[in-house]
Amino acid sequence: REPKEELLLTIYTRSENRFVYIKLIKELIKNMGLSVENLPKADKITETYLNHLEQKYGSKFFQNISNLLSVIATQFEPMTLKEIAYMLEKESITF
Repeated sequence: REPKEELLLTIYTRSENRFVYIKLIKELIKNMGLSVENLPKADKITETYLNHLEQKYGSKFFQNISNLLSVIATQFEPMTLKEIAYMLEKESITF
């Protein structure tokens, strides 16, 4: 196999055939400098990415990011910024 084909197969395998994880894997490689060989398996990808965000932004800002991601990830439909602010119990858009 060609190196590019091998790389794609490795990423696909690490994501356990879940395309939703492929973008996170790309971010882990690009922003954290992880090599494909050091990537976590699918059940640890989200945890690794969130740990990276906490290290990058610190505990104070990470809490806000975590709250924002929780609101966005649990919605069935797209939300406006105003709706997101409301869900975060903010009186105005602060993010």
